[in-house]
Amino acid sequence: MRAESADQSEGSGSADGSGRTENQNDLGTRETGPKQPRLDQYPSTSVGKQQRSFQKKWFDSFDWLEYSLSRNSSYCFSCKLFGKHNPRANKDALLSTEGFKNWKRALDSYREHEASAAHKSSLLAWKQYRTTLTEGDVVDQMNVGNVAQITERREYLRRIVAVTSLLGKQGIAFRGHEETDSSLNQGNFLEIMKLLETFDPFLQNYQAPSHSTYLSPGSQNGMIVLC
Repeated sequence: MRAESADQSEGSGSADGSGRTENQNDLGTRETGPKQPRLDQYPSTSVGKQQRSFQKKWFDSFDWLEYSLSRNSSYCFSCKLFGKHNPRANKDALLSTEGFKNWKRALDSYREHEASAAHKSSLLAWKQYRTTLTEGDVVDQMNVGNVAQITERREYLRRIVAVTSLLGKQGIAFRGHEETDSSLNQGNFLEIMKLLETFDPFLQNYQAPSHSTYLSPGSQNGMIVLC
């Protein structure tokens, strides 16, 4: 592989010299997280008579580390996307903007960077962002679940109201003398609901909350008033 000269090993800026990394398509985004290509061999740079290159094992030690194959440079993912890009406040700007590739000093530089206040601040911001995404997903799932429950409850009530309306229209008594589970005749209302369940897949599968089945005498009286 083509070796790069040592005078370039400290890092290089973008094509326009701005040092920005936003347009690089082989670096991670907020959504994807760090890009960590694990290769058997990386492009090498010459340091004197020696050839040095990025090492994939470094990803195991620094989860914030990412690597750009197109620029043969390493970056701090959290500082790049969540850090405050102030050169005076962050002496390790190479890792967050231009890219770092002095592989001879890589480990020491990564450790120094990891201990810096600027890095710790960006790491916290990244963690908070991930937490927000996770909590957002949970809330969305809860909202979807709530909508489904409301829809099912309405379908259940439609059937109860229909039976109530029929009994009221025909002047048929609702309740039986004994409405316990063991009773052979639980009254017209409950018996019709049981009959409907025999043919209605929805009622067969619906699990009404134990505290709101709407089948109690009190609920029946309320339905009669509404109908």
